[in-house]
Amino acid sequence: MSQSTSPNAEGEICILGRIGAAHGVKGWSHVQSFTDDPADILGYKTWLIQHSDNWVEYKIESKRSAGNKIAVKLAGINDRATAHTLRGSEIGIPAAQLPKLAQNEFYWRDLIGMNVVTVEGEVLGTITSFFVTGANDVMVVSGANESEQLIPYAASVVKTVSVVDKRMTVDWVIDY
Repeated sequence: MSQSTSPNAEGEICILGRIGAAHGVKGWSHVQSFTDDPADILGYKTWLIQHSDNWVEYKIESKRSAGNKIAVKLAGINDRATAHTLRGSEIGIPAAQLPKLAQNEFYWRDLIGMNVVTVEGEVLGTITSFFVTGANDVMVVSGANESEQLIPYAASVVKTVSVVDKRMTVDWVIDY
């Protein structure tokens, strides 16, 4: 059985993925995982699925994972038509359920909105998003003049991160 909740009732919600297309006729759905290892999303027994302005709690009844392909059967979703109504909905968990990270490790969500400056003190802008490449993650940094820079999130580039000050220092030249 599912129950409706609001983000404030659960605290901050961390988005882990999105419900994809219905899979089969018995209520299964494909899942797009945003976790580092796509199968990590299956480590949570209960998900919050966004419906309009509400988050609805669903228990995972069954799951299948093959490589990067994931499918789930959520409790109470028993046919293709109902599974289809969830398509495109975000999957979240209360942020308090996220695993604790080692020192100098960060979740993207903690870095988005952070100000980025060079080791010389030049302001580059604010981190607006990330994406994954084969070599490393890449930060999308939007500047004051609406310019956008792609900066690798790599140890050779990122020198300091202060979550408290919402500031990252990078060894980067604006013309790269």
